[in-house]
Amino acid sequence: MLGYVKAYVPELKVREFQVYNGTYCGLCKTVGDRYGQVFRLGLSYDMTFLALLLGALLEEEPQLTAEHCVAHHIRKKPILRCSAQEYAADMMMILGWENLRDDLEDRDHGHRARDLTLAPLLRRAASKAADLRPEASKMIASALADLQALEKQEDPGTDLPAAAFGGVTEAAFGWEDIPDAGQKRAASAFGRSFGQWLYLLDAWDDLEDDLRSGAFNPFLTRVLRASPDGVTTLRQRLRPQAEALLYHHLGEMALAFDLMTIHRDEELLRNIILLGLRRKTDGTLDGKKDNSHAEQRSL
Repeated sequence: MLGYVKAYVPELKVREFQVYNGTYCGLCKTVGDRYGQVFRLGLSYDMTFLALLLGALLEEEPQLTAEHCVAHHIRKKPILRCSAQEYAADMMMILGWENLRDDLEDRDHGHRARDLTLAPLLRRAASKAADLRPEASKMIASALADLQALEKQEDPGTDLPAAAFGGVTEAAFGWEDIPDAGQKRAASAFGRSFGQWLYLLDAWDDLEDDLRSGAFNPFLTRVLRASPDGVTTLRQRLRPQAEALLYHHLGEMALAFDLMTIHRDEELLRNIILLGLRRKTDGTLDGKKDNSHAEQRSL
């Protein structure tokens, strides 16, 4: 994903912070065990959130261990592991490969040499993940094909491309191991709204770059691209639309979350959804850049 999803740490209790870090470390270890150590470098809190949310829908209790790692080789760290982390690791490979492939098709992408080096490794990892998760993989590929077709149109608007990307994340959140059909529907609905929010937030964040390069951006119609107004004026004109759309999808996420039966870590998840995503939305609308976003865009 894109590195936008983080908890609002000042509001976390000590135990919640420990669970958050322990889940991140557990997923990091799982990615290394499942796909190789190099892919641990691409881990983001977006995928940690996926593992946390889906894991909370199961009655399974995470396993707590204390382990060393490369970054913490002297003192052991608490590590939480659960089956949802294996699924999140698989989704990380599939989504990471699709994102990398898109970057490789962009001749202006700034990390082309690095991505060409990583591509064979990630292609093999994504192929393995697709064999393990064939239904989700096919749904993601179909939704991305729809998105690519829409992005080739002149002015498709904001709703259709966002909905297509929402299909990608709907597939990722609709984990087949969720035992209850109603819970799975709620998780899928959450993922759909999450993807629409994510797509539009990223588009707003990249407005200047896309206007300068001519790349597709759902907010930039042909008329707006030809406008003599500067980017600041364009942002002022477009902000009411962007704000309304982003907060609509945040609200839909909250409604879907309230339909879920959460077995653990509910306050941590509420912190991420109601505080973390809200603060990220406000900051991005105000033009505040987060350097971690740029670092996490390719796998």
